[in-house]
Amino acid sequence: MARTFLAVLVAGIAPLLVLTLIVTGTGFGLVEWQPPNIWTDQFGTPSSINEVTALTVDATSLYAAGYVGYSSSQYVHPTPSYLFLSRYDLSGRKVWTQQLGSLNFSEVSAIAVGSNSIYVAGDLSGSTFIRKYDLNGSEAQFQTGSGVGAMSLSVGPSSLFAAAGTSLREYDFDGNVVWTKTWGNSTGSRPSVFAASTEVYATSEVSCSGCNSVIAKYDFNGTLEWTRQIKDSSNSTGGWRSTGITGDATGIYVAGNYAIGRTHAGFVQKYDWDGKQGWSVQIAAPDFSGLGDISLSATTSGVYLMTTTSKDNTFLMKYNAGNGNQVWSFQIPAIGTLSVGQNGVYVGGSVSNNAGYCCDAYIADFDQSNSLILFGMNPPYSFLAVAAIAGASILLVLWQRKRYEKKARPRSSSIDYRSRNRPAETQRPQ
Repeated sequence: MARTFLAVLVAGIAPLLVLTLIVTGTGFGLVEWQPPNIWTDQFGTPSSINEVTALTVDATSLYAAGYVGYSSSQYVHPTPSYLFLSRYDLSGRKVWTQQLGSLNFSEVSAIAVGSNSIYVAGDLSGSTFIRKYDLNGSEAQFQTGSGVGAMSLSVGPSSLFAAAGTSLREYDFDGNVVWTKTWGNSTGSRPSVFAASTEVYATSEVSCSGCNSVIAKYDFNGTLEWTRQIKDSSNSTGGWRSTGITGDATGIYVAGNYAIGRTHAGFVQKYDWDGKQGWSVQIAAPDFSGLGDISLSATTSGVYLMTTTSKDNTFLMKYNAGNGNQVWSFQIPAIGTLSVGQNGVYVGGSVSNNAGYCCDAYIADFDQSNSLILFGMNPPYSFLAVAAIAGASILLVLWQRKRYEKKARPRSSSIDYRSRNRPAETQRPQ
């Protein structure tokens, strides 16, 4: 009976101890339920500003572009200082880095990857460019040269699409212009383009009566098939500003922000291929401030957003592609952009370094699903740690029980075996 009671007691104590550990650890930030950070690369020129400004991923590699060695002071000239393009394998090992040029008045604004080439767009010393590189990092011929740029790139089945302002341009893979189209009047916002299998979609903030942002669909011949004004569920279009567009096998997604009083909230919307809105979600800042621009990427696993609030906190979010419900949201240290592959969520940007200088360039890979993170340990080590703690607690209970039983056991009376075996003494007569 006692042993049965003990077994029940131990079985009840183990999950109670684990639950107590998780609740207490969560309060102190030692236990988290969020996507694990698989790997991180933090780099840059000391005492300067360094940043990853564009990311893209394919089935085998991650491609990152940005700059190192920038100084906001005209009297400080960090070394080295340049634009870069880097390739990583998906385990975080850097395969190669290519320097694109001097950092003077320069930036990389967009990057896209095709089956055998990488395309980079930006501004180099005041002159815009689109360049082409092979997968080994060698620059390949691309006819546009300097003076032609883009804020967003997307590779289609047989061509490259580039968006700048409210202009959309198609290039063949040698850099020859196939066609150029415009919609609305540009307000100077950042456009975004997404090439699907048979058509291309673009979005931008425009200047027109009663609207702020539109989505446009073109076939690969440059024929405009439809446009849609971005609006909320009450049919209001005022103040809705798109900052990104992407898609998966089921449709396209657009994200951005809109004015609400003196601050901004965010939104993400899904459309089918014919422009019918499937769902629309409005996003409040998790830290109760305002939201800035939203970076957007999607796969069959979900829709992923990255945004920085007016309190300079950056959040990574995942939404269900089917119904728009939020799956998870958590804070990350970087400020920048993201790209999603089949197995990971890759973020890039800048992050404060331990030396107190701002900032190091930052790349990180997060899992796409929530899991237990215990004292900074990712699965499976976090689960092994929980099992070890529970096992140690059970052994402690058993050990204490053994000590108690030993102390409570009655002592046997001492027996003088010598006196027992001694012959009886002869009684003396009285």
